[in-house]
Amino acid sequence: MDRNCHDRQSWSLPRRVLRAALDLCGNAVRRIRTLGWRPALIGLYVYFGNMVLRAYNRLPLAARFECPCCGWRGRRYLFHDVIGYYKTDSVCPDCRAHEKHRWFFLFFQRKLASIPPDGSVVHFAPEPWVSSMLRPKLGRRYVTADLCESSVDLKADLAAIPLRTAAASSLIVFNVLDYVRRDLVALGEMRRVLGCEGVLYLHVPLRAGGKPTLQYSCPDPLDSLHIRKYGLDILELFRKSGFRTALVTPRSMFDRDEIQRYGLNRDGIFECFPA
Repeated sequence: MDRNCHDRQSWSLPRRVLRAALDLCGNAVRRIRTLGWRPALIGLYVYFGNMVLRAYNRLPLAARFECPCCGWRGRRYLFHDVIGYYKTDSVCPDCRAHEKHRWFFLFFQRKLASIPPDGSVVHFAPEPWVSSMLRPKLGRRYVTADLCESSVDLKADLAAIPLRTAAASSLIVFNVLDYVRRDLVALGEMRRVLGCEGVLYLHVPLRAGGKPTLQYSCPDPLDSLHIRKYGLDILELFRKSGFRTALVTPRSMFDRDEIQRYGLNRDGIFECFPA
């Protein structure tokens, strides 16, 4: 009996390695068939590159980076495979938070005191790192919402929010609006739910160089299935929806050393107030 158990254990590691190799090859073949050679090669490069980075992080060297979401400290963040391209120093090896998640987490650590003490805070498509920090501090006032996920408090379409007018004091909408077809309708709904004194915290990736919004004909598999890539003309959408806005960036809240240590990018968060 003991010998059989030992035999099974001795085969478990080779089986796991074989299974991982087959999964890697299968993923590469699917990418070649659907997206072409470049995304397939990027996927392989990121996979093996991250193996090297994990080994490098085990060396007894001084830490350069620190993840605020989980407390991990090490020499390098991992690569992030974004299908059409990849990012360096992006993913925490421990909790898997990306640079945007670390930025959102730190933003609300600083902003928590400014959230009104009464009224609901509704968080659409909640990021687990941010949600795990806000829920213990806000209690029942913190409400999560999503159209597809079953684990949230409220099933809601951003273009038809099932809440009464002025029901919320704050809305958190990160990386959602660029998936919503009727974005102007969604912004109008958010304005309605906030009433006259609330605040909307909104983030979308913006095109570089001040370029206008790029609308895709269908969800783009090379851009995380977004249906558009916003430019700074999103400010006009805010104005039409009855918001005045301010853009908060990591550089406006943290010094150079903190930005380097936490591995933050240049993305900003829009603070939108009813006009």
